[in-house]
Amino acid sequence: VVGVDTSGSVTETLLAYATNESAGIVHKVSPGGGEVVGADTDFGAQPRLCTTREQIRRQLIGGGGTMLGPALMRLDRRPPHTRPHIVVYATDGEAAEPPKPRHFKTIWVLLGEGLRPPAPWGLPVWVSVAELERGALGGEP
Repeated sequence: VVGVDTSGSVTETLLAYATNESAGIVHKVSPGGGEVVGADTDFGAQPRLCTTREQIRRQLIGGGGTMLGPALMRLDRRPPHTRPHIVVYATDGEAAEPPKPRHFKTIWVLLGEGLRPPAPWGLPVWVSVAELERGALGGEP
């Protein structure tokens, strides 16, 4: 599952990068499609099977405050046969620490240099500004 922070602090450039990266992850890991979820304080959208950038972009609606916990906890409560093993979560890091999921690992993709991960228990990966700009334009991230 790919999660994307869609809160108001996430700029259009960051969202474009996250959309392109989500499409790349889905294509490489699961060519038939992968689940993508956008979340802010109003985590209303269910994770949805997406195969194209356009489907992913439509799934990433938000603009409210930042709460990563509801999306993670909803995924963690799934029945075992539908629960992810790993969640890749793209964020600008401007969030309170969410509760730690019990049933899967989390990779924090931090959209910018020097950002603090929202929680110490995930694996942080930082994306440079140059990579963000290149990836937001649809180039090779």
